[in-house]
Amino acid sequence: MANCLVYYDKGRATSWIGDAAGEVLVGELERIGFEKVEAEKLRQRLEDAVRKNEAEKYVVVFARDVVPHDVFDVVNKDAPQLPQTGIANLRSDIPPDTLYAETPLVKFLHRGGTIVWLGDVPFWYVTNPQKPTETLQLWIWPHVNFFAILGVVQVFSNIPQPTYEDLAELGTWLSKRPVLVSSKIIIDADKVDVGAVSDCKRRNGFIPS
Repeated sequence: MANCLVYYDKGRATSWIGDAAGEVLVGELERIGFEKVEAEKLRQRLEDAVRKNEAEKYVVVFARDVVPHDVFDVVNKDAPQLPQTGIANLRSDIPPDTLYAETPLVKFLHRGGTIVWLGDVPFWYVTNPQKPTETLQLWIWPHVNFFAILGVVQVFSNIPQPTYEDLAELGTWLSKRPVLVSSKIIIDADKVDVGAVSDCKRRNGFIPS
């Protein structure tokens, strides 16, 4: 399982996944053959996978749920934070119409790599390059946030939960965290089972999460 990695770095921020939970997860994954990597090592492995065109052979589990700036370097390291708002200053070399940054993590994803993400919303935060145990919010910046990168976005709503009796008719579970999907990433929709993308269309772009 040489290409099975678990990211865990106490020198980088986390959000919902605390140290104790992360350590338990890492221990269990190491027991079955995963390699634990800290942020700098993670960058090296992702860059190697992309350079060798082997990203599709890798699985990376994130046991800390803030993207480390080491692999998602979209923030200007010289001025990473506005004290009044706590929102990151983006790198000046990323034009406003760029859908995603050419960073190791995004290159890895776009070349077939697999990320298992637990905890908080992916790409909601990135670690502060000057204070790596602190977070910077990226969610309001459309050209680097999770919607632009992944093509999906969790929607915070008060959609009512169905009862168990409703499930037989509904055929799927509708949660309070539905996912809004860009139509551009729905490929061969007519070939997908009725319970997935076609349900998405009937609900105006929402699918169960």
